[in-house]
Amino acid sequence: MKLSAFILCFVLCQSGTTQNFNNSYDINNLPQAAWAIEKSNNDFIVFGMSTDSNGTIWGLMNLIINDTGIVLNTKEFKSTNAVRFAGWANSTNPTRDGGYIMGGGIDDGVDYGYLVKFNAQGDTVWTKRHGANGFFDTFRQARQCKDGGFVAVGESNKNDSQSSDCYLVKTDSVGNSLWEKRIGIFGRIEQAVAVFETIDGGYILSGNIRDDRVAMNRNTDPLIYKVDSI
Repeated sequence: MKLSAFILCFVLCQSGTTQNFNNSYDINNLPQAAWAIEKSNNDFIVFGMSTDSNGTIWGLMNLIINDTGIVLNTKEFKSTNAVRFAGWANSTNPTRDGGYIMGGGIDDGVDYGYLVKFNAQGDTVWTKRHGANGFFDTFRQARQCKDGGFVAVGESNKNDSQSSDCYLVKTDSVGNSLWEKRIGIFGRIEQAVAVFETIDGGYILSGNIRDDRVAMNRNTDPLIYKVDSI
């Protein structure tokens, strides 16, 4: 089944009137999906993913629309030797310079967490990969910190379907790793999907957990970690 980027926007204009639209966007007749939307001056940038006609080459896709839903520009970031994907919904957040940071993943034979820095026009400024060879590592969200660096969260497992850990990475202002942590207990399926910096300089992570050590347990529960600055 073909999936197209679908956006439902309710925009409150400066005039005080409300403009509603309900549009789907089919770019180049390819399978696509929208994962996050951000404000850019009077326009919006929609961050998502796109494949080739066979559905095998995944890449990032940005869709720029105005406040009436009209497409102003589209940008795609693909390659033939790697699969790039956005983390999930809300994987992208604004940065202080007017751009955006995305937490996602890249697979070129090894799965890594993938940080992408975009400028205000949706062009890539830099990309960084994080993780360990032999692990499955991916990010679900990234944010800029008070020191100008970034924090990203996701999940990690060492080719072991019996367990996965929450994955937390702190970087400098250009995405280079300062430290990383894998938090979890063997036998539990844990993943972090959101992160905030707290007033004490630490971080709070939210996600979900499932304990497969309990026979026939398929119950997933909310999970919250609070960690310090290191």
